Amino acid sequence: MNNERTNTSQRPAVVKLTAAFATGTVALLSALALAAPSRDAVTNELVPRQLQYRGHLDQDGAAVTGTRSMTFAICTDAGGADCPWSETQSVDISAGEFSVQLGVTNAIPEAVLARAPAFLRISVEGTSLGTQELASAPFARVAGNGVPPGSVVAFAGEHTQLPPGWALCDGSVLLQADYDNLYAAIGCTYGCAGGTFTLPDLRNQFVRGAAPTALGGGRDVGAQEADATALPNNPFVVSQDPGHVHVISDIDVVVGGAGSGPHSPFVNSNGVARQTGASGEHSHTLAGGDSETRPANVAMNYIIKL
Repeated sequence: MNNERTNTSQRPAVVKLTAAFATGTVALLSALALAAPSRDAVTNELVPRQLQYRGHLDQDGAAVTGTRSMTFAICTDAGGADCPWSETQSVDISAGEFSVQLGVTNAIPEAVLARAPAFLRISVEGTSLGTQELASAPFARVAGNGVPPGSVVAFAGEHTQLPPGWALCDGSVLLQADYDNLYAAIGCTYGCAGGTFTLPDLRNQFVRGAAPTALGGGRDVGAQEADATALPNNPFVVSQDPGHVHVISDIDVVVGGAGSGPHSPFVNSNGVARQTGASGEHSHTLAGGDSETRPANVAMNYIIKL
């Protein structure tokens, strides 16, 4: 199920609110739905940024034409007492019909729509027309936050085929103003300079769980380590020689005495023993190995949610 694509083709439910307005009675027929999905210029997300509100406004039984000041508020109770979000717009009305985008002048926090139930309170020229409970459709707006900005996942596709709203973890430098959600999530952990911030560079890297210093560890988020090889529990060594010598014997060569005639030399190997010089303690290097220590692995692209 793709949580970032919202179906808005169904006709929203219509409700009727009435209240005293100026010298007469106002009747408001309204419809609330998500704004049509469109790609955000910065994040390329397919998530609506506002709520679309359509209505019909009558006064004393006649359709209203003109401009009216209307206040919209999202409340936590049906009575409209606790409303964590509101905005006021000058709304153009033609033959009673009007349409507005909620969240244009005052962004709707995700937390406001994440809680249920929620109620929309409408006021015209300061007169409340009551509240209506938000249907399930507006809550689809928060579906895009199912994976929060800063989340990193392994993507099995090529770097040229990234899904909308994601970026490659390649150490790129982004403008803080253009990617404020991601900047709020990761800040300057991987670098900042002059209104920019840096994405983590996970190319040819393994990811290891952090142990924040504040929690008694010694490895905060973003900490990097060079490659290293620890000694194995059962080290591979060549037996060390504590030092030794080699013994050789003197060889005496004796030639017969002087005189005429043939001489018969003989060899006497029972001379005094001699020793070679000692080389001292030493070890031998094992040959072989590779340029790195690694487990069997498969290469994928690490991507980060914008």
